[in-house]
Amino acid sequence: MFLRLRILAVLITVVFSGCQQSGSGNQADSNPKTFQTVSSEEPKPVQEKPMIKRSNYQYKGTIHYLNLEGGFYGIVTDKGEKLLPIGLEKKYFVDGTVISFSGNYKEGMMTIQQWGKPFRVEKVQLISLGKNTNNPEA
Repeated sequence: MFLRLRILAVLITVVFSGCQQSGSGNQADSNPKTFQTVSSEEPKPVQEKPMIKRSNYQYKGTIHYLNLEGGFYGIVTDKGEKLLPIGLEKKYFVDGTVISFSGNYKEGMMTIQQWGKPFRVEKVQLISLGKNTNNPEA
């Protein structure tokens, strides 16, 4: 019986000493909106990631009219990647048009189409013009 009480006393002491160490008795603990950082080291400056300009990506792909979300044009590259063109001239918006193009991905951009990756087209070379059957803008 005495042994059980002694073990219980040791466990209670360990639990309460652990609570005191993590709480550290600061007044900031009583106010959840107040945050306080205690450190013996000098704060390190935050290093921003350098802006890396990616070189233009070069692709060959086919333009397709997709009758989703009100209809839009997308590019499917020869490797099967789906790209949502930004800045592509309307004269290329013909279903089945094959182009060679370069540009960069538009990171962090959200679209209503939810199809493909947004891609800013910078240079275009027409390989073959498709048939103007589904073009509502023509």
